[in-house]
Amino acid sequence: MNLGKAIRSIRKIKRMSQKELAYKSGIIQCTLCNIEKGRTNPTMYTLDRIAESLGVTQAHIMLFCVTEDELPQNRRSEGMIALETLKDIITDKQEKFKIWEKE
Repeated sequence: MNLGKAIRSIRKIKRMSQKELAYKSGIIQCTLCNIEKGRTNPTMYTLDRIAESLGVTQAHIMLFCVTEDELPQNRRSEGMIALETLKDIITDKQEKFKIWEKE
């Protein structure tokens, strides 16, 4: 599980620069850089501010941390499909799922 990589992945999906995310989160860019590189871990308060700035929850960020190796071997294929579906919902692909909700 790498929290920094997860934050960076979501930031890139959202097409945000490090500078922009740091500003919106109220932290300095150097701190965000260190978090993304895994040199330091954010406090829960900072993680909450980062998540809010990205338009996701802390749980969504944690979801991006899960790797195939961390899933039970006998459930990996099902687990990865579920994870990818949830990741799609979190990212900009949300619109197709909103259509289902309206029907």
